[in-house]
Amino acid sequence: DGKYYLYVGKEKVGPFDDVLYSTFSPDGKTLAYSVEIDKKWYLYVGKEKIGPFDDVYSPEFSPDGKNLAYSAEIDGKWYLFVGKEKVGTFDYAGFPIFSPDGKTLSFTAKIDGKWYEKVFFNSQTYTGSICGNKVVYIKDGKIMLKD
Repeated sequence: DGKYYLYVGKEKVGPFDDVLYSTFSPDGKTLAYSVEIDKKWYLYVGKEKIGPFDDVYSPEFSPDGKNLAYSAEIDGKWYLFVGKEKVGTFDYAGFPIFSPDGKTLSFTAKIDGKWYEKVFFNSQTYTGSICGNKVVYIKDGKIMLKD
């Protein structure tokens, strides 16, 4: 019938027009995945349905499994969602990766046609990156190292 289904354990979930970008929480108990239904995209986290969005992908759990980050397009603009926080707007945002302690998130963003590596922590966004286990970012024109 041109529909997609997802099998989670013994449970069959669907039908969906498309299924993409699935990931398990670190404890293996919760599956996050994006689905298309009637030309809109939704993110499922376990049985919770979040959306609709124009597009949604890149779900990533924090190492302790308490937070989930993902990128979503709404009305032609991209946002990064981290737990309950909505970060943006961007021309594009994606590829979220948590630091090992789960307190910082790095992601790729396109702003005014230029690509940036960004970090998000303490409800603030900076140009920066996670290098090894260290967070390096720019604040007030200075290169900073987050402990």
